[in-house]
Amino acid sequence: MEGSERSPRKAMRYPVKAPVLFRWKDAQGNEHQGEGTSRDISETGAYVLTALSPPLGADIDLRISFMALPNATTTEPVQLDGKVLRVEQIAVGRGTAGFAFLTKEVIFPGYDDITSAGSGPQLQN
Repeated sequence: MEGSERSPRKAMRYPVKAPVLFRWKDAQGNEHQGEGTSRDISETGAYVLTALSPPLGADIDLRISFMALPNATTTEPVQLDGKVLRVEQIAVGRGTAGFAFLTKEVIFPGYDDITSAGSGPQLQN
């Protein structure tokens, strides 16, 4: 887009497709949940393809199910807490919708610690 500049990404994104479950509370405190598939992930966030997106700015709890992590003692989903940064509606002709989310905290099952985004065990190729 002419005249607009995007700031450089703070973290490398990896094209990872994995099942995602997520939940959030609305302004009235009612809990909602949805499911989708990750499009890409990084140590600072993820993009989730889904028909039902949480609202912009919502605090969400996400679970991404990987088959296994290096050195993990379990195959439980990685737990991510964060905030919705961007919501995209279904694009006509493309059939895609989803949301981007910024990670506040990550819990790697099978590890003894809870880590903040950008620290702790790293996913490896």
